[in-house]
Amino acid sequence: MSSTLAEGESQTSVNIEFFCQYVKITYNGFMGRRKSAYDVYVGWKIRRRRVELGLVQTNANNPHNRETLLDRIRKSFPNTSITDSTLQSIELGRGRLRLEDAVQICLALRMPLSDLLVESGKPFGDSILQPGTTNASLFEALDELQDRDALLTMKKALRLSAAAARLENLLDVCPLHNGLLDIQDLPKARDYLQDDAPDSADRGHSSSSVNEERAVVSRAVDARLTTMLRDVDEVLSWFHQSKRTRLIPEDLLARMDADCRMAARQIGNGSAAGGLIRDIKSIIEKTREERLWQESGLRIYG
Repeated sequence: MSSTLAEGESQTSVNIEFFCQYVKITYNGFMGRRKSAYDVYVGWKIRRRRVELGLVQTNANNPHNRETLLDRIRKSFPNTSITDSTLQSIELGRGRLRLEDAVQICLALRMPLSDLLVESGKPFGDSILQPGTTNASLFEALDELQDRDALLTMKKALRLSAAAARLENLLDVCPLHNGLLDIQDLPKARDYLQDDAPDSADRGHSSSSVNEERAVVSRAVDARLTTMLRDVDEVLSWFHQSKRTRLIPEDLLARMDADCRMAARQIGNGSAAGGLIRDIKSIIEKTREERLWQESGLRIYG
């Protein structure tokens, strides 16, 4: 009897131990992770920023159908792997945040990625990520690791893309013909120029006044065109002088080349835009020549 009881107690003990190990493995491996101070900090930071923007966490308990954080993430990243449960787990400090998810969340919340690494509101405080180091020291260390050259190149690339897009839009919305707008394009040009449009409140409706308005608005469009071409020329010259034109994709060069041809047909004699157009086309031609030489060299020595 006693031996049977001992065997039963031993078996029960083994079963209990196995069950405890199973629960421990299941909790840590499948149902989540034990919270760390850093995970809790990241969740708190994301939750606080979300509340600041007036975003709801998930669609659950959302009777007023307010925008959720997941809605905003999916607007920019339709194929995101983030789900409601992912966000809930992260905000509770139970989920380890992947770098890809961190970037998407930070962009949706319009917050720097460094905010998840350093508590900038407590520069003298101890870093959660690196105990024994102040937040200010860690921030400085991260800042020193920045590739300034690459960052400047990225900013110039954004500026060039934006300048080319603005130029295309102007040429399409306010087309000039030998430096003059068509009369039917005047209202559209005024809307485009907005505050820069000359005042026409006191003008009459005679043919002379309409022609005068046409000339004045056309000069304003030409001035805007010159400013935009100068912006393209400045950034494109930077890429050329720093020997980075190889980074500009051919489709963007082709677009700028086509814009220059169109602008050359539209401007009148004596427009300041003429010299800028020639400069831009010259850089584009040099860039293409350099690429041909590089490609031919690769074919010879490749």
